[in-house]
Amino acid sequence: MIGRRRAALFGPLAGLALLALYGYGRLLLPRLARYGASRAEAGARLPGDELIPDGVVSTMAVTLQAPPERVWAWLARPDLKVGARAAPQPGGDPHFTVEVLDAPHTLVLSSDQRPSRGRMTVPEGPLPPVYRTTVRGFHLRALPGGRTRLVVRTRSEGRPRAVVWLADFLFNRPASFLRQLRQFQELAALAEAKEETGAGPVDEGPADARPSASARGV
Repeated sequence: MIGRRRAALFGPLAGLALLALYGYGRLLLPRLARYGASRAEAGARLPGDELIPDGVVSTMAVTLQAPPERVWAWLARPDLKVGARAAPQPGGDPHFTVEVLDAPHTLVLSSDQRPSRGRMTVPEGPLPPVYRTTVRGFHLRALPGGRTRLVVRTRSEGRPRAVVWLADFLFNRPASFLRQLRQFQELAALAEAKEETGAGPVDEGPADARPSASARGV
């Protein structure tokens, strides 16, 4: 009798769980992946897209009350060069690679995660059977009134596909959204405060690496 009751209860619960997963995947994740961005921005071809033509893509955007030069000063400090490595924090392990640099308009960074090493690394040599590579581009456009439109395009891929897809679906995509949202908030506070006070950033490494850095984990 108890077994039958449990079986009768399991069916509706399993149905609700599947419905929740369906809603999460079809309704919530697409909204997170295009947070703040217009359809035109989400569909635009941007520098860095060619590095990962396929894979999981998100485009988030925000309008900052400061000109691009001031936003860039917080986003990409100190001066970077294509091919240079950047650390997520001052004195940290440099696991970002600068792929595209066009100050103060475009900064594209890449990172590679290899579970066998247990940490983020700079891609070197052939990729192992299990890996996840991410490319994140920061694209700044001047708006009237001394404002900046910041569009962040993130593309990722990895192997084995099924494992990476599941990890992205359950953990990486919502975590990336939260990190990027926090960076938007920090950049707004830093760049807009600088606009009001005239204070400049202290040289502590690339912004992607400091409190905002490329969202502290590409």
